[in-house]
Amino acid sequence: MLLIHVISVQVILVLSQVCLWGNKCDLSISAGMENSQVSCPLAQVDTLREYVLINDLDLVWNQLQ
Repeated sequence: MLLIHVISVQVILVLSQVCLWGNKCDLSISAGMENSQVSCPLAQVDTLREYVLINDLDLVWNQLQ
């Protein structure tokens, strides 16, 4: 049961970051310009993590429990 809990925490934290950076793609769309996703959002999470000023996802998870 503990392993399932740890995996659940990891999944929630990663998906939260994917949702955060999903806005990056939305905001980059401009009228008349071609836009397509060329890489996997999950692969970009680690690269983009350094741009997060404050990460309180652990506190959020604790509140959700």
